[in-house]
Amino acid sequence: MGKLFILLLTLCLSGPVAMAQQFEQYSLFGLNRYAYNPAYGGMAGGLQATALHRAQWGGLDGAPTTNHFNVHLPVYAVSGGFGCSFTAEEIGAWTRWSLGGSWAQHIAIGRNAILSAAISGRILQRSLNGFVLRAPEGVYEDGEVVHNDVLLSDQLQSGTAFSVGAGAFLQAGAFEAGMALTSINRPVYSFSGQAGLPFQEASHLFIHAGYAFNPSESVEILPIILVKSDMVIQQFDFSLQMTLAGTFFVGGGYRGWNADSSDAALAFGGIRLPSGLNIAYCYDIPLSDLKVVQDGSHEILLSWTLGSPIGKGRPPRILYHPRFL
Repeated sequence: MGKLFILLLTLCLSGPVAMAQQFEQYSLFGLNRYAYNPAYGGMAGGLQATALHRAQWGGLDGAPTTNHFNVHLPVYAVSGGFGCSFTAEEIGAWTRWSLGGSWAQHIAIGRNAILSAAISGRILQRSLNGFVLRAPEGVYEDGEVVHNDVLLSDQLQSGTAFSVGAGAFLQAGAFEAGMALTSINRPVYSFSGQAGLPFQEASHLFIHAGYAFNPSESVEILPIILVKSDMVIQQFDFSLQMTLAGTFFVGGGYRGWNADSSDAALAFGGIRLPSGLNIAYCYDIPLSDLKVVQDGSHEILLSWTLGSPIGKGRPPRILYHPRFL
């Protein structure tokens, strides 16, 4: 099965310019907004740090694994927010890491809303281990690796690039909405070795909206919709989270647009401690055709929010909603 997965990756490189795979997948997106929208930087009411590990498609050799860390904080003296992030990902013969930073400007709208607009930059690095690839016309016997493909090397190839992104985030009481675009410049970079494989980073659009309501004093329900697009294919994520007494939360969700794009059902839960520490776990129940060769996906998230301001300046009069903390 591992060879089949690597073969599928190889077929994706059959064109003259290779395109990036989809932006890293996050099922706990409602607890990790900054990962896909830089405009959320500084909107948590204090310094917030998040670490996440995701193991996708368990039991399938070469399946994606993702490690992500981000930290962001408000800078009240200039009505803005700063953030940075690091992501490392492995998918079959590919390894990828990115290091990014962002600045968001916060604009108060009336007495109960904040609009944040942000710009971000990321250093991208990708490596392709040609030794483990398998091409349809290749020869692989007695340890010999001959792809018989001018685009594929049998060595480790690496390349770097710089991408620019932007985002907007609106918080108005219990309502939130955001939009972000990654790799606006769609950087192209070539890998070293042999003919060199041109590679282009794809742009991705993220649009989300959510509204929290309280059926009772101790219960909060937060539905969130997230739409993702690489300008060719769209994907839809829905999450419904219920928080009890501001401490325990459970929820479920669905990833898919229609019968053809149905990917997974989501089940998650966690705890929010008085210290500001959040601990959450999510299991993706596979629904796509890959369900016959994989055991589902696992995602664990740790986040910590400092409830008091850092540095000089005054926080806005608008109260940050508890779900952001």
